[in-house]
Amino acid sequence: MGHPEGEKRSLTVSEGTLLKLTAADQNRILNDGAGLSGKVHIWTKSISVHFRYLYRFQGEPREMALDVWPRSPLDTICANFEETKLRVGRGGDPAGQRQAVARKIKVEQAERGCAPAARSRPVSN
Repeated sequence: MGHPEGEKRSLTVSEGTLLKLTAADQNRILNDGAGLSGKVHIWTKSISVHFRYLYRFQGEPREMALDVWPRSPLDTICANFEETKLRVGRGGDPAGQRQAVARKIKVEQAERGCAPAARSRPVSN
């Protein structure tokens, strides 16, 4: 770790790698070589890694958010990744399905006159 700022070198996904992350690893990409990747984010007092599954559906690149470490343990994130990978292998598009459900909920809320709840996100400085 501790690489020059701006270098985007890929690191392997493992519990040991996650535990050794420092502020110098901001925006680093962790990669398992099979579609699981995580981007390192540094907050005021903590480090988190946002994991995504990168795949292709009908020839188009797709990605699906999986979970965030350390909120979820790496073994849970990997199990979710494997399950999602199986769905894609069977011809499914989990990211597309998730988007379709979100659109349906939005339409139903609009029909009922309900405004969707605002999502709060941390503000970065």
